[in-house]
Amino acid sequence: MSTHAKITILLDNGYHPDKITLALQKLYPQILTKIRFELAPKPTKSQKAAQGKTGFVVVATRWVIERSNAWMER
Repeated sequence: MSTHAKITILLDNGYHPDKITLALQKLYPQILTKIRFELAPKPTKSQKAAQGKTGFVVVATRWVIERSNAWMER
């Protein structure tokens, strides 16, 4: 067993960590000893209301994910 900490990959709530994990187990099972997936936090309606916002609200960790995806798709 490795003594190194796993790298956490933050996913937007539109992704499904279980499906990604299953796909990786088929293609590259060793990678799962090095990474783990976590859903990025999503503000609740009451949290948005407290900030005076509605609809989509930029969350720092989610923004990094969205920008990274946009850059990779260029």
